[in-house]
Amino acid sequence: MPFIALDQAGCRIDITQMSDPRAQLRGRVLQCQLCKGEMITKAGRIVQAHFAHKATCPYHAETEPDTSEHRAGKVWVADWLRRMWDGFGTLDVRYEFHVPEVGRIVDVAAVFPSGWVAGCEVQLSATTTEQLEKRSRDYLQAGIEPVWLLGKKADTDTNRAWCKAYLGYGHSLKLPDNVAEATITVCSFSDSRIRITQQDRMKHAAIIRALEVWGPLSVAEIARACCLTTVAAKRSLGGVLGNMNVGNERDTGSGCVKKKGTKWSLTCCGDPRPWYKTIPLSNDAEARAKARARKHTARGKM
Repeated sequence: MPFIALDQAGCRIDITQMSDPRAQLRGRVLQCQLCKGEMITKAGRIVQAHFAHKATCPYHAETEPDTSEHRAGKVWVADWLRRMWDGFGTLDVRYEFHVPEVGRIVDVAAVFPSGWVAGCEVQLSATTTEQLEKRSRDYLQAGIEPVWLLGKKADTDTNRAWCKAYLGYGHSLKLPDNVAEATITVCSFSDSRIRITQQDRMKHAAIIRALEVWGPLSVAEIARACCLTTVAAKRSLGGVLGNMNVGNERDTGSGCVKKKGTKWSLTCCGDPRPWYKTIPLSNDAEARAKARARKHTARGKM
């Protein structure tokens, strides 16, 4: 996991935010978030600055190999998320977000004030649908929505079909031969019943999670919880949420939120998050997701 390391105090160090990492980190002891093994700094004129293990990390067997293409993909995805939220607020985008509950690290995470997390995974090497499901289930049970960006050998018809069938959507990353000199493009694909943009999907999921965890909220509280403007929160509540249910509920036009006085809350009709409803989760998955959000967020900060 090349962009993030921990110092001796356990604080995250993001090497992408450093102008001269070799000088700034000289003499400091760095360690991996997962295995706690020692890490070193690699920075030069050609290779993008990153961290590397002195010894093999036992947790890296199931993760994407550390290549220049994977690093470039993560940088692009982080910028993609920030651009997606431009005009609403400053989205907290983090490289290599540690999920200790399941012993995994998300490539790029969008962390909302409510405690909800959208985890973007850049997958370029060959993988199977079984591996995609295993990793997706782990994230979902930790309260994190997986967002897959498939490229190179991972961008197959089978993997795209799995994403559409079990998550409702996904993205194909088109990387050029020389990632340092060209632009990465993305092509989204989704279940034909879910016709919304990735931006609207994230706004909807962020609002749903905030209402699930914190109970009835006003529009102003929803806006703070989801890093939105008040106008954007109102539009999402009035438009996106009323049309998101799929299957039998979609044709009725029934929504998944209701308003009582100045507060909004969830209703019991339909499935508020249809894109991953077919992945089997443990009975305590929702409780664990809510506990995670409460642990990392104080309501007064929203």
